[in-house]
Amino acid sequence: MAKIARANQQLDALEAEIAAAPDYSDSITFEQKFDPDASAIEITLQGVPKLPLELGLLAAEPMQNLRAAINYLAWELAKWNLAQQGEEREPDGRTQYPINTKPREFSDYMVRDLHPNHIAIIKQMQPNEVDWLRQFADAGDRLREIPAVAFIGAHPLAQLARLSNTDKHQALQPALVGGTEFKIGPYEGVDCEIGKASSTLNLTLESGAHWSTVPVTRAGAKPKVKMDDRVTCQIVFAGGDMPLFRHIAKSVRDIVRSFEPIF
Repeated sequence: MAKIARANQQLDALEAEIAAAPDYSDSITFEQKFDPDASAIEITLQGVPKLPLELGLLAAEPMQNLRAAINYLAWELAKWNLAQQGEEREPDGRTQYPINTKPREFSDYMVRDLHPNHIAIIKQMQPNEVDWLRQFADAGDRLREIPAVAFIGAHPLAQLARLSNTDKHQALQPALVGGTEFKIGPYEGVDCEIGKASSTLNLTLESGAHWSTVPVTRAGAKPKVKMDDRVTCQIVFAGGDMPLFRHIAKSVRDIVRSFEPIF
C-alpha cells in the first residue's frame, strides 16, 4: 500500500507538471508520399520540437511503483502460504505477480509457492481470462473483426506491463503516448485502390519518424495517388493520458485490497 500511495503522489506531481508544460502539438507537421514500389503511402513526422525528458521520467516512476506493489503482494502471499505449511524457507526467487497478455497462457512458475486458491484468484484477474473478455462478447460487427489480443491489451494490468516493461527494459518514452482524431486523405487513386491507414503508436517523436502507412494495391500499369498535403492529428504526450494512469493505479489498489483479509 505504501508503494501505491507513493505512485499516487507521483501521479499528482505529474499532472501538475503537465498543466504547466507548453503545448507542443501545434508545432508538429506531417509529410506524406506515395511510393509505387512499396505500394503504400507513407506518412512521417516533421518539425518535431525538442521535448522535455522530465515528463517521461515522471510518467514512468509511478508505473514502476505500481508494478512493484503487486509483486510485493505475490511475495507476501507466498510467505504466508509457506508459513501455513510449516516451511521456514523463503519463496522461490522468481516469485512475482504474473501479467499474462497472450491467449491461453499463465506463468505458473511465478506463483508456485502460493496457495492454490490464491493462484486461482490471480489467474481469474488476468487480462486474457474470460472475466475480462466476456464484456466484449456482444460487441458489434466492427469489433468482432478486432483480434482478441487487442482486447487483452486494453486491460489495466496489460497497460501497466506495457508501460513498465518498455521503461525498464527498452527505452525512456519521453514524447508520445498516442494519437487521437487522426485525419488523413481523402485520396484519389489512378490505376490503384487505396486501403485503410494503419498507425504506429507509442513511438518517440522525432523528425522523419514513421507515423502511418496507407496500403495501395496496384490495378494498372501506372499507379498514381492524388492527395491533400494536410494531415491532422491531436498528439498526446507522455504523461498526458492521466485517466489511463489513474485507472491503472485504482486497479492495482483494488487487487491488493482484495487480499487484505488474509493478512
